[in-house]
Amino acid sequence: MDIKFYTNLDGRDWDSPTKNLANAGVGTTHVTYIMQSGQYGVFTDPYHTERGVKNSEAEFIPPAVTLTYPTVKEPVQYVPAE
Repeated sequence: MDIKFYTNLDGRDWDSPTKNLANAGVGTTHVTYIMQSGQYGVFTDPYHTERGVKNSEAEFIPPAVTLTYPTVKEPVQYVPAE
């Protein structure tokens, strides 16, 4: 059962743009994500390459990316309904 359908887990408004940000478990506004660097999204199959078709969304992914979040919120905790 998904309890979020029955009670608000943290008392904050669901429409809040800062609710459940990915940095909640880290506690800082800047978070650096480490990943495997490389070219992603490039077509390598003959159907596309023989026709010269390229993926317009292909891009190079660097070894690290730092994202800045607008705020730091505590991780979601259960608050019993009153």
